[in-house]
Amino acid sequence: MPAGDFVLEISGGPGGRYAVTVSSPAGEGTASVTLEPGAVSARLAELQRAVLASSVTPRAAALGLERPVRDVGEQLFRTVFDARLRALYLASRQRAAERDQALRVVLRIRAPELAALPWELLHDEELGGYLCLHQPLVRYVDLPEPLAPLRSGPPLKILGMTSLPRSRAPLDAESERAALAVALRPLTERGLVDLDWVAGRTADDLSRRLLRGCHVLHFIGHGAYDAERREGMLTLAGADGREHHLHASALASLLSVARPKPQLVVLNSCQSGMGNSEDLFSSTAAVLVRTVPAIVAMQFAVTDKAATRFAASFYQALAGGRSVDEAVRVGRIALVVDKDDSLEWATPVLYLRGGDARLFDMPEPGEDRGPAAKREPAGGRHRRPARARRPGPAAYRRDRAGPRAPEDPPAGRRAPSPAPCPAPGSPRASSTPASGCTPSPSTPTADASPPAPAAGSGSGTP
Repeated sequence: MPAGDFVLEISGGPGGRYAVTVSSPAGEGTASVTLEPGAVSARLAELQRAVLASSVTPRAAALGLERPVRDVGEQLFRTVFDARLRALYLASRQRAAERDQALRVVLRIRAPELAALPWELLHDEELGGYLCLHQPLVRYVDLPEPLAPLRSGPPLKILGMTSLPRSRAPLDAESERAALAVALRPLTERGLVDLDWVAGRTADDLSRRLLRGCHVLHFIGHGAYDAERREGMLTLAGADGREHHLHASALASLLSVARPKPQLVVLNSCQSGMGNSEDLFSSTAAVLVRTVPAIVAMQFAVTDKAATRFAASFYQALAGGRSVDEAVRVGRIALVVDKDDSLEWATPVLYLRGGDARLFDMPEPGEDRGPAAKREPAGGRHRRPARARRPGPAAYRRDRAGPRAPEDPPAGRRAPSPAPCPAPGSPRASSTPASGCTPSPSTPTADASPPAPAAGSGSGTP
């Protein structure tokens, strides 16, 4: 069923105050709020420790590892949702439920220092807990030229790449590849998904393979942030096995030569959704969304197990006809089901450039288009009418006096990459020491003092 959008726009204002505007199925509302983003940013290292420790610690809930995560989520919710905006959210959710529709929370955050915050943690106990586990939550990127998704039918062409320099912490990439192949096998056997891998690990290998195009690019490896260039990057292996940094802007140029061009990029690398507090377009994900309609990235370090499970559930939902925003929510729930006191569901971040999250025209359940299915001549089969597109968040924008230059919404947080964390879980983080690293599973305390951030680095952001 078509879904409604609860659009939450936050803009900077004088004196440290922020203007909040809501457009929703239940009506519109405004508020002026005060928020200290620096106080929340100062807790990002603590949040990452808690998220990672929860994934490897038995009885994580009993140890109170969720406390800092919930505290930040409740603080963000109470600050932004006053009584009227909270009532609009509740009414919108009820209206969607009555009509058997889905409600989507769309964040349009125009203040860079706020885009750096972990909005995926929004929490209200009376409304059921964490919002993103109940409704899809999207970071909408507002650019001058909307990028219309290209409708693609089966098979969904997924191109994977693993690239692990010798100098970086090892990852269990082979297990992730094998798990993805197993999870997608029922779909590949029916001809709904075509899973291929780049034959090599260098940027040149990726460049050659992209000339044949794909619908989805899935990267497994390390991510980092270049504080001098103020830009995110992927750390690939060079021809000699040493590190080769591929900055986000260069990767975006590389993706532009693909035919068909990817409609979705999934970055299973640490902190690919992180940026600094001074630039909306500082994270790898936020840079790439200028070129690609949808980006799924990670705002914290992520364990191998969580990365694999999330990806498998995400692609199963996507190939089953779900929109990309709902597929991300399915992936989050898969992490909760696997370990119900794990907090790694908060790590994935979704950036959308347009309002339409249905990037691929997959068959309805029960409709088989596999190799064994009968192929009909062109024009010999009546095509199903196209699904109605969801209006983008721009459709809910309220007119304001005077021209306004388009600004860029949320960049994921860019922070100095943390040192590689020890097994179990092998967090996919940069080897550069920084505030994001977590303690070993044997000492999963949330109050451990984080290492000092590298000089000149910006505050971390999702």
